[in-house]
Amino acid sequence: MLYPGLQADKVAARHRRYAEALMAASFTFELLTPELSDDVEALITGLAPTPKPDSKTLVPFHVGDQDAGLVALNEDGEIVAALVVTAVDFSSDGEQNHTATALFIRGLATDPDFRGKGLGTVLLGMAPQILKQAGLPTRCRLIAQIPQERATFFHRAGFQVWEPGTETPQAVDEMMGSLLPKTAHEPCLTFREVA
Repeated sequence: MLYPGLQADKVAARHRRYAEALMAASFTFELLTPELSDDVEALITGLAPTPKPDSKTLVPFHVGDQDAGLVALNEDGEIVAALVVTAVDFSSDGEQNHTATALFIRGLATDPDFRGKGLGTVLLGMAPQILKQAGLPTRCRLIAQIPQERATFFHRAGFQVWEPGTETPQAVDEMMGSLLPKTAHEPCLTFREVA
């Protein structure tokens, strides 16, 4: 494991501090709507292009019908950061009181002019709000594949980060292969439990 993750109370305190500072600076946060999809796709594609496997061709990021997300807007109403996720329910018939939901992080980007303010951290911390808006329990696991150079950012946001090539359960691995863009030749698996 590259990083074991930070204590939940420290992550929550950092999230709260960043959120308060951003709101004081007139940033707002909204759910991703179809009207915002084109701008979100342009932001993510422009900042984190996805290479086509075994090629140097870039594949533009696309917000799918199954996707949900959040955006951060500056005081002029421009999208300056975005988070796109797909929710997957792992519950079985025998788990009626426990909903095992995973939010696969398909895209996360912050405009370079607005980096270092905590926008990405706040969006990750707000991810359970997507489930709440859908009337679902907010207990979930956030999962992403990331390039190793992003490991420190995700660690500071409370995620556990595993070395490239770490074996994952087959069911999760199959879903990641179809839902998550390949962000590196050998990406790191990262996840965070949200209670």
